[in-house]
Amino acid sequence: MKLKTWIKASVGRNKWLAERLHTSPSYLSQLASGVPCSAAMAVEIEKATCGEVRCDELHPAVDWSYLRGTAKVVSSVSSSAPSA
Repeated sequence: MKLKTWIKASVGRNKWLAERLHTSPSYLSQLASGVPCSAAMAVEIEKATCGEVRCDELHPAVDWSYLRGTAKVVSSVSSSAPSA
């Protein structure tokens, strides 16, 4: 769900979320209008909205599917790759 849709679904959500995230309602309105946010803020918004607003929507530059463990494995690690 888009942040804009989530905020508009109920009166007071923007203020509630801003207080929860220690930010301003105007900043959240900017994010809802498409202004990019940090990956850390995207994670906090997803947590605060119980997953209704996903990080993927807020900060698409990060490969969230890889971090979530849901990415498809393209190939196995080659034998010439350094070990950990």
